Amino acid sequence: MKKRVMFVLMVLFLFVTAVPVGASAEYRERVVDRAGLLSESEEEELAEKIDDLIDNYNMDIVILTVGDYTQYTNGGMGAREFARSYYADNGYGFDEENSGMILMVSLIGRDWYMYIEGEANVAVNDYGSEYITDRMLEKLKDDKFAEGFSGYLDDLELFLKAYDKGKPYGDDHPVVTTAKMLKYFGIAIGASIVLALIIVLGMKSGMNTAKPRPAAREYVKQGSFVLTSQQDLYLYSNTTKTAIPKSSSSSSSGGGGRSSGSRGGGGRGGKF
Repeated sequence: MKKRVMFVLMVLFLFVTAVPVGASAEYRERVVDRAGLLSESEEEELAEKIDDLIDNYNMDIVILTVGDYTQYTNGGMGAREFARSYYADNGYGFDEENSGMILMVSLIGRDWYMYIEGEANVAVNDYGSEYITDRMLEKLKDDKFAEGFSGYLDDLELFLKAYDKGKPYGDDHPVVTTAKMLKYFGIAIGASIVLALIIVLGMKSGMNTAKPRPAAREYVKQGSFVLTSQQDLYLYSNTTKTAIPKSSSSSSSGGGGRSSGSRGGGGRGGKF
């Protein structure tokens, strides 16, 4: 009987201790800091944000930092190919389209790439990837990696939330930030002040009834001056000619890039 009780207790102990370990490993694997850019607390905070985003929007999200990504590729891959390969080889992505994204940052060459796949490529289109990464790069350039990654996830949530509501952000539906709202508010206030000044000045000018008389005859008593004769003298004339220029035609051409909304692999990258 004692052996049976001890066995049950041992099984319960292993179950209780094993679950947190397994959950922790899975919980932290989406923040892979091989370059050592983050403290343990910063890594945990980022992992919590990612965990919430995954639960709410069912899209995979990974942040990967390495010292030099070329050491993993033998020089045979660019930043985009490395990010895509890492995402695929490690089994990331949800649903049949492997929906999700990975942000790769390589410290030595200061390379970065945000690779997006599946449905996430619709939620975070060309407009979204540019908006999100431009704001993130402002921090990465100053080596503020934790702040940059945290802001990256916050902006990512903004786009995933809009997509989840059926109103994804894009060129025809841009993000209106607080700074833009204040700018528009300032413009409106300025326009109101200018309009008010115009109205006041107009009212003021209408109240001034005493006006100067430019001609001397305004001051001559009517009927006191009689003109007996008048004569017009034609002195000279001057004629100029100007040639009419011939019209010329012009043409312009433009190019295009990856179309927004594609469900294939896409993304954006560069150096910071």
